[in-house]
Amino acid sequence: MWLNKFVSMMCSACEPQVLISGVTDVIVVRDVNSKGLISSPFYLCFGTDVTMEIGEKVLVSVNNQAVPFNFHLDDNGYIHPNMPASEALEKFDLRSGKNVVEYTIGIPGTASYAALKNEVYLFESSDRLVVSDVDGTLTKSDVQGMYNNYHGNDYLHDNYANLMQTIHSQGYKVVWMTMRSLPMYNMSKEYIRKYVQIEGPLLMEPEDLMLAVKKETLTRTSDLVKATAMKGLK
Repeated sequence: MWLNKFVSMMCSACEPQVLISGVTDVIVVRDVNSKGLISSPFYLCFGTDVTMEIGEKVLVSVNNQAVPFNFHLDDNGYIHPNMPASEALEKFDLRSGKNVVEYTIGIPGTASYAALKNEVYLFESSDRLVVSDVDGTLTKSDVQGMYNNYHGNDYLHDNYANLMQTIHSQGYKVVWMTMRSLPMYNMSKEYIRKYVQIEGPLLMEPEDLMLAVKKETLTRTSDLVKATAMKGLK
C-alpha cells in the first residue's frame, strides 16, 4: 500500500512531458601519466519548465568566481560537453577538495533566468576512496529509503554514520553513488549532510526520475549500472 502511495507521489511530482531540473556532483583528478585533468561526467539538466533554447550558452562560476568557459544546452536540456577536456577543466581553477559550482542561463531578473548548483571535488590520484551506495546501504531498504528521505525521516542503518565517520577520520574520501535521478540531488544531499555529517561527492543517475526508481526498486538492475560507473573511479 505504502509503495503504491510513494510511486503515486513521484508521478504527481512529474507533470506529463515535463523534465525536472537536476544535477549530480563531479569528481576531477589529475592523470598521473598525462598530468592533465580528467573528470566524471557533468550530468546537469535544465528542465522543460525552464525557458531555454537549444544551443544556449551556460555560464559557469566556481566558488563565486566566473570561469572563462561555457557549456551549451542540447535539445533535451542537458549541458554539453559533459566530459570537458583537460584545458577546459584547468580554467575552473579548482581548489583541493570541494568546490561549489553554479551554472546559469538567461538574463538575471527575467523569466529566462535559471540557475543550478553542484559540487566538483578535486582529488589527488593517490587519494583513497570508499564508495557507498545510498538506498539499502545508507538507508535500511531501497524503496523505503527513498520514501523516508522524501518525508525527511531518519531511516539510516544503525551505526552507519559512525562507521563512515570512522573511515573518513582514517583519511579516506567518501563517495556516494545512487540510482536516484538528477532531480533528487538536493533532497539526497541534504539527507546525507544531516544524518552522516560528512562532505563528499554524490553521483546520481542521469536517467529520468521514474526510470531511475524502476531500476532501483522493480527491475533490480541498479547494481549493473553502479558497477560500470565504479570502473571509471579506478
